Amino acid sequence: MLPGMSADYVSMLFEYLPVADRGSFHCSDEEVNKIYEVSKYTFHLNTREFFIDGIKCDRWIWSGDAYQSYLMNYYLLFGSPSVTRTLLALRGKDPVTSHINTIMDYTFYWFIGIHDYYEYTGDKTFIQQFYPRMKSLMDYCLSRRNSRGMMEGMAGDWVFIDWADGLSKQGELSFGQILLARSLETMAMSAKIINDTAGAEKYAALAADQSLQVTGMMINKRSFIA
Repeated sequence: MLPGMSADYVSMLFEYLPVADRGSFHCSDEEVNKIYEVSKYTFHLNTREFFIDGIKCDRWIWSGDAYQSYLMNYYLLFGSPSVTRTLLALRGKDPVTSHINTIMDYTFYWFIGIHDYYEYTGDKTFIQQFYPRMKSLMDYCLSRRNSRGMMEGMAGDWVFIDWADGLSKQGELSFGQILLARSLETMAMSAKIINDTAGAEKYAALAADQSLQVTGMMINKRSFIA
């Protein structure tokens, strides 16, 4: 309060999503227990209609941040609506004109998030309803491969990976190829669920080919090439 001011009554509104904990954690290290409790409280603050990235930061839906929230949700809350609402909001409508959040790797986290959601819930209805938009987004990704069939950042793309200084984000990065392969596996799984036999075969073949390219081009006998 400003100097000279006084107040008889102060109140505040606390906005939250009424979800109950279904998981818990406790160990012999009290510092770790405190870290968990603070993390859990922060997670509850960021669990709204969607999983936002931070209560004091952007307060926005970022696919990479959301993916981590999905995993914590399955352990702590197992609240499916927050996951599906976030996946739907991130995807938006057709036509696809950019990567999710304009970040190449965040598009792939979106696909992998759907894979995990189905693995945890078995929700075939969600896959059936959302498969067309999965296809159109994957078509967009495949159209942006280079002449060797590899993903790399193009004009208008942000390749994030990590905030680490000195980490190259130019050209064909193994990180992006692995995420694409996993995303194609998600497409193959989803196509099989909705009985799209041709789609399942197509995406499985693309995933296998992508994995072979990663193995052949990104790994040598001594090390993993980023």
